[in-house]
Amino acid sequence: MKKSLLTIASLCISLGSFMTANAQRYITEVFPSFTKTANVIYGRNVTILGGAHLDTLRMDVYQPAGS
Repeated sequence: MKKSLLTIASLCISLGSFMTANAQRYITEVFPSFTKTANVIYGRNVTILGGAHLDTLRMDVYQPAGS
């Protein structure tokens, strides 16, 4: 029982320190400028709700400027 509690406590402490380290990830700006390409088609999806038809899947692509 004591060993189980010790294991759980150490996992909680490890998880807490991991989450704190990752919280800093999006604070510092990596690329000051970027180019955006909108509505790039990357696939099709079959939709069966309301009749079978194909939906076009689109995404926006962000790239660092100058690459």
